[in-house]
Amino acid sequence: MAFLKYFQPPANQNDFPNDPNKHQELLDFWTTNVSGWINQAIVGNPWNVTNASNQTFFYNPLYTIIPNTAAAAQIPWNAFPNRLSQYLKAGANPANPYNKSDAQILQLADSGYWQKPETPANSFPKIPTDLCPQVDWSNYQTNGHIYGPYGPRGWQDEYCEWSVTRDSNNNIIRIDFVCENSEYWHVLWKIDPEKVRELYEETLNYGVPSQQQISVALEDLQLLDPETNQPVIDPETKNPAYNPLNKWNSGPISVRTGDSRQFSGGAMHLTSTPNTLQTELGLAGAATVQRQIGNSDPQKLICCSQYGQAYRNSDPTIGRSVNQAVQGQSNANIACLADPVGLYIQMPDFNPESTSYSVSSQVKLPEGATVGDCWQIVRGQKSLVDSVTNEPFPGEYYDPVDPNLQGVGNFILHAVFQIPQSWQNLNDNKLTLSDILIQNQPIIWAGQVARTFNMSLYARPIPTADTPPALDCVGTPTTLANQPLQLIYTDLWNAYYNTSEPNPAGQLMPLASNTTFIITRVEQNQSGIQVVLTYAPVNTTSPPIPTVEFSTVDDQNPNNQSVDSQIAAKVLGQPTLVSYAVPGNSYPGDYYALSLELDITSEAAVGVRGVRITDPGQTPAAFAPSVLNVVAAGTLSVNS
Repeated sequence: MAFLKYFQPPANQNDFPNDPNKHQELLDFWTTNVSGWINQAIVGNPWNVTNASNQTFFYNPLYTIIPNTAAAAQIPWNAFPNRLSQYLKAGANPANPYNKSDAQILQLADSGYWQKPETPANSFPKIPTDLCPQVDWSNYQTNGHIYGPYGPRGWQDEYCEWSVTRDSNNNIIRIDFVCENSEYWHVLWKIDPEKVRELYEETLNYGVPSQQQISVALEDLQLLDPETNQPVIDPETKNPAYNPLNKWNSGPISVRTGDSRQFSGGAMHLTSTPNTLQTELGLAGAATVQRQIGNSDPQKLICCSQYGQAYRNSDPTIGRSVNQAVQGQSNANIACLADPVGLYIQMPDFNPESTSYSVSSQVKLPEGATVGDCWQIVRGQKSLVDSVTNEPFPGEYYDPVDPNLQGVGNFILHAVFQIPQSWQNLNDNKLTLSDILIQNQPIIWAGQVARTFNMSLYARPIPTADTPPALDCVGTPTTLANQPLQLIYTDLWNAYYNTSEPNPAGQLMPLASNTTFIITRVEQNQSGIQVVLTYAPVNTTSPPIPTVEFSTVDDQNPNNQSVDSQIAAKVLGQPTLVSYAVPGNSYPGDYYALSLELDITSEAAVGVRGVRITDPGQTPAAFAPSVLNVVAAGTLSVNS
């Protein structure tokens, strides 16, 4: 039995195999942030809802003894976006007015358009906002909103996204499936931008013929000022900041034909705004709360607890599974997501005796070849040994060859589906994925493949002698409080917020929606620090100038309420109305932004703090944990 020392990167990925110092730097940085997001999940929401705070049956593994008998439990769901079928496809229950065919749904999933021409009119229509107890279509034309999430591939919202490469005849030649969270890539960029550039080029060129390979420049990945078109410098690293929707990670289409100077697109990590790791931890934390309605119906539970998005394959499944894990069979449990915390692609079933895959009879195959050869794991692993139990993580995968991979889970971060070169050599380089059949139909859409595999995460329940109370559903309190949201450097906020995301539905979507909850770092004895703090105010029409305070360091107590006198926060002017999707949310909303100037004394303790926002005459509310990390003087300047 032991405490967890570090949170490992997703799938135990080591992107610095030859640089142990940078790998340790990443471990430290990653651990600080994952622990912070877990603490945010434990605190929950004590500001503007009831029965959704102090979620103490969600634990932080850094401060909880984990017995070596505490096996992880896999929670799987299908990778194809279920909401497309629920809201737009014929035969849905409840019925929708659109009645799109399966072919149109597949085209929409791959491109953002259900038919040509590719205009907003042929993209996503209005859907209801009233989803509980079930979706209500009676007033969707007046009270609905355009189907979201928005963004270049926002509709791919099952924590799996893909980008499709086609040849000049419109046949698919490659699909990149990804489930890596954007937070990891932001952290990696802060440590080593060149490593990020190298990994982009290496990953997106994996198994690709030379004439289709891309050359990735650092400049391709940098955040640009929307007015000057110059790189925006991150005050934390003194280097250009990262653009998560850069040239090579934007949209569902990868262009790799014609002039190589016109190549663009690709998928390296998740970009749909709800597809974040911080949100997944928050959902799991909220799902630990037992409800008086029980947990037999995932739709009722998600409506009652108000976590995640209804009608996804993922969120209702994850919520009910975690809730049932805490309830336990005979004794209750506390729960958290198992390390390495992440979301993982599972193998399709390529077993010749049971699979729905086959190869066209016209294709010449190397001896011993199978359709599974087309599925290539580029990042992640086929299996992983659990450091707690010293056994492979359990799952639904049975390898047709390896006897050690029976009943295991997969930890795939990036998979490519493409024809191996050994096949092409026997077929005059003329094969495409249309020569692969699924249920006797040639592959013409990536969504056909997505329907054949699952996503998953792992929860780790630990027995407890305590009994979780069964609470009423989430409600509205009689007294509201200001809810802090994001803290981000002003220069970064201005660039992200004033850059618009392209999206098929033509909705206004600031790039700030694709920022993260990575904890902002400042140094001891640093003054005049310009940051922006977004929040959901009590007064939504004309909020007054509030007082902003930071908490003392107490990682083991997320509900710490002590004010740190060594940090001064000056509010610069009136709160400003902003509209964006707070990272993790499916839709944009109206919030307010405070411009702050921070002064950190030389006596400020090193460590992570929370923040609270108090209006004049208002009783101070709970701190939102893990928004500011004070590091030793000189740390950031040395690293830069």
